[in-house]
Amino acid sequence: MLCAMGGYALNDTFVKLATQQLPPGQVLLVRSVFALAILLLIAHATGDLRRARSLRQLAVALRCLWEVAAAVTSVLALSLAPQVTATAIMMSAPVLTGLASYALGSETPDGRRTVATLVGLGGVLLVMQPGFAMPSSAGWGLAYAALCAGSLAGRDLATRSIPTDVPSSMIAAVATLATCVVGAVMCAAQGWRTLQLAETALLGLAAVCAAFAGLALVAACRDVALSVVAPFRFSLVVWATLLGYLFSGEKPDLLSALGILSICAAGLLLLRFNRTSSTIRP
Repeated sequence: MLCAMGGYALNDTFVKLATQQLPPGQVLLVRSVFALAILLLIAHATGDLRRARSLRQLAVALRCLWEVAAAVTSVLALSLAPQVTATAIMMSAPVLTGLASYALGSETPDGRRTVATLVGLGGVLLVMQPGFAMPSSAGWGLAYAALCAGSLAGRDLATRSIPTDVPSSMIAAVATLATCVVGAVMCAAQGWRTLQLAETALLGLAAVCAAFAGLALVAACRDVALSVVAPFRFSLVVWATLLGYLFSGEKPDLLSALGILSICAAGLLLLRFNRTSSTIRP
């Protein structure tokens, strides 16, 4: 999960840079085409293409829908709002995932992990604090980020219900194909701009990071209780803060810094709790 979040943070950084020059739909389409090519090459090399028929399952279709929703809303959020702020709002997804798992009865509530998760959420709110006084365009970006959080929670729940004999590379590939279709529809509405070399390189790098992160996320969410791995999604805020500083010179204020420390502390607590509790389901 930590590797997946690092990949997604790099993807977000490259996407945000690309959206400064290109419409969101074009960014989504081009990145998804690159990512699909990478995933198909991986599936071919591993022999997973021969198991494509295993994708004919309702859980896979549901995951595709959630994946598309998350991809679209994340690109729109990053095009309108600062990366760290948008990322912080998206990080409410682990709490939604845990609450949904408890409500559905698929996992038994654990007091220590719940407290640690709430500590992490409190850190996310501290990081999100600078966004309350943003102008209207960024406000829409925050709304899209909130929709993305719900989509991410739904995607994780759908992934959890997919049988283990369905290859992870094919799950990620079919979801990326669906995102390509939606990106093409958005391009038809928003228009197309001539791609420059720098923009193509940014989207190619974003695709590599997104493909890697997608595979790592699928692997992280399978054969394990979601309440164990989902809280580590908070590390994406830390990645986003570091990348924002490196690429844009952004520095978090005191409250944001305290929030990041809270997120790190929650992750360390969860690691300790998970070592002393049996959370993996048979």
